[in-house]
Amino acid sequence: MKIFVFSHTDGGNAAFKVLLWVAAFLAVGSLIYGTYIWQHRKIDDLNQQITQLNADLSAAKKIQTPMTNNDYTSKKGVRIKVYTPASNSELASPVMVVGEVPGNWSFEASFPVKLLDDKGGVIAQGAAQLQGNWMTDILVPFSVKLTYTSATRGNGTLVLQKDNPSGLEANDDSVSISVKL
Repeated sequence: MKIFVFSHTDGGNAAFKVLLWVAAFLAVGSLIYGTYIWQHRKIDDLNQQITQLNADLSAAKKIQTPMTNNDYTSKKGVRIKVYTPASNSELASPVMVVGEVPGNWSFEASFPVKLLDDKGGVIAQGAAQLQGNWMTDILVPFSVKLTYTSATRGNGTLVLQKDNPSGLEANDDSVSISVKL
């Protein structure tokens, strides 16, 4: 059995190579472990967002009364569901908008939502986030929180717009819901 012994005649070359290998091993191991931890944190964050969206959707469905009609049809005949707020309901900031739209109404899982006053001025706006596959034509749950400080009173309109990254007017679509401010 041969025992590896460093001698003064090798000039410390062998010891340096061993230390270099140990340092490289530790660096690669740290990088792999750090990436693993980072990925799991991102997954945990996404799971928390999905849990919150599920809770928002469940709460909105419970608020809905059997007499409430939450189905809307867009300008191009696309079926949309909005659980909250209900049509003609009185709103207060912040407004939680929860419903379902076809996944292909969004681009990269979001689409614009605006709250307008009776003159068409924007009071609040935000990007609704889909909770699920946006690359589909089936209904997918969404939610968005709109916050505003306007003291405007009277009639208003909640507008859900199909995201249209092309900018072509032929691809525009929207649903408008009357509300009270």
